[in-house]
This record gives sequence, C-alpha cells and structure tokens, in this order.
Amino acid sequence: MGRIKGKHHPRKGKINLHRIVQFRGHSGCNIELLTNGAKRFVRKISFDKTYNERLRRQGDVLRQLSQIRNNLFRVPEIYNEGYMHGKYFYDMQFIGNTQNAFFYLENCHPNEAISFCDKVFDIIKLFSINRSERSNLFLANFQKLNDLSHKIKKLNFKDLTKCIEYLISDIKRIEQLSELEQTLSHGDLTLDNILIDTNHEIWLVDSLDNDSPHYFYDIAKLYQDLEGHWGYLYNFIPFNPISNVALCHELLTEKIRKTFKLYSKYHYYFLGLTFLRIVPYVLRSPILEPVKERALRFLDNFMKGAEL
Repeated sequence: MGRIKGKHHPRKGKINLHRIVQFRGHSGCNIELLTNGAKRFVRKISFDKTYNERLRRQGDVLRQLSQIRNNLFRVPEIYNEGYMHGKYFYDMQFIGNTQNAFFYLENCHPNEAISFCDKVFDIIKLFSINRSERSNLFLANFQKLNDLSHKIKKLNFKDLTKCIEYLISDIKRIEQLSELEQTLSHGDLTLDNILIDTNHEIWLVDSLDNDSPHYFYDIAKLYQDLEGHWGYLYNFIPFNPISNVALCHELLTEKIRKTFKLYSKYHYYFLGLTFLRIVPYVLRSPILEPVKERALRFLDNFMKGAEL
C-alpha cells in the first residue's frame, strides 16, 4: 500500500495492512476499514493531494471534539497520521457493534427515539455555547454561493442556476449572519455520521472542516435527514410518515423553534444549500432529480420568507 510517512505508527517494523471493506460516501476521501494483525482501524485518505489540507483540518475538528468534556457523545481516537504517495491520511479507532442513527431510529422503540432526540438537542446546545472569535459566516456563505453557482452553471441546470443567482443578487437576506461568532461544530452531523453502540452511547464520526464553523450547519445537516429524508433517498427506502425519524423531526423542530430563533429564520437557506452541495456528487445516480427538487424547494421557501 506504499510507504507510510508520519510521526506515529501503531508499531515499529514491517506493517502488514489488509483492507476489510471500503465505505461509500460523498467526500473528497477514501474511507477504509483496515486490519494490522488483530487490530482494526479506519483510515481516511485524500483522493488526491489537493484535498490534503482539508482532510488535515477535518482531523483537527475530531481532536477538538474529543477535548470537550461531556457525557453526551464520544468521538473516535486518532491513532496515526501521515502521507502515502503524497496523499494525507489519518487512522482512527474503529467503533464496532454500532448502528448509524438512521437505521437505529428505523428499528428502535419510540421511547428510545425520544431519548436520542433529547441527547442530540443537548449536543447542539453544547456546540452553541462553545463560542470563539467573530465568525465570517456571512462572507463564507457568500463565497459558497459563488462557488456553487460556477459548479451548477457548468452542469447546465438552469433552474438551479437561476435560483442561486437570485440569492446572490439579494445577498442582504443573509447579512445578519455577519453578526455571529464561530462555535463548536461537527460540520457534517447527518444521521449517517451519528453512531449508536450497544450501550446506547452516541459516537460522532466523519467530521468536516469549515472556514467559519457554526452549529447552524449541524442543525441543517440533521434536517437533511429529518425533513429532506436523505437516509430514505440514499438507501432507496420509501419514506414512512409514522416512523421514528418523523417523530424526531416533530420533537426537534419544537425545541429548535423555541431555543434557536435566528436559525429558524435561516433554516431553509441552510437546508437548501445542503442539498445544493450534494448535486455534483449524484450526477449519475437515480436520486439526482429528487436532490435537485429538494434544493429548489427549500431555497424557494427561504426566498418566500418561510421559517422552520
């Protein structure tokens, strides 16, 4: 698998790595479950050198989350980092005997779903109070819109392009975001990246970096599943309106409306942006049209003044 360059290694001497499985996903990395003798671990490695810096920052997010003293969640330990053929990687703890939160909610008792929802809301509250310097959230989002506009134009999706250009022309709609401070943020808090172990403990995995980290992104990523039904789309499962996912949507929405009123105002902006960013990754997938439809619908809701 190439020579590994890095400061830390599980052990010295010859390293015999064997890949057990490669996980699927939509990121700029390969994620693999590897074994080195009896030890299993997950390796996240850049597709190419251009993604190295972003992946390094994602590892930093994981380390930052691990330093937060709490009884709400855990994160995998990073064992090792380095380069292979110029591509950055880090190795982290493999969390066995878990379900991601989507399938957990599909199968658990409603009372367990309610408990899960309460914990997730407490995690968001914990993120929201860990503030740092003044955020650049307004400028970061303006840049995101411009970047997405260029990508969508190249794909010749005229309806999406028109929608983004309208948002850019009326950028004052998100001007209030310039007043926000940076907060703790996982960056990709979908149900797929929340694992539940046999002791009902929550593990947060697959964090993402952000130039202006903020818990607003984490709420929107949760709603990618809860309102946008991403888990159902991605796994080709019909949405069940009386599922625990629907129950969590109802419970979490009530709590967020009361506690995070500014987020509620911008909910459909962040949710629309979330689905818009998925579009380039599903071009050859049968879920392309449903993803486009959601991006348009949520952004249109925002432009019409709809709130959570």
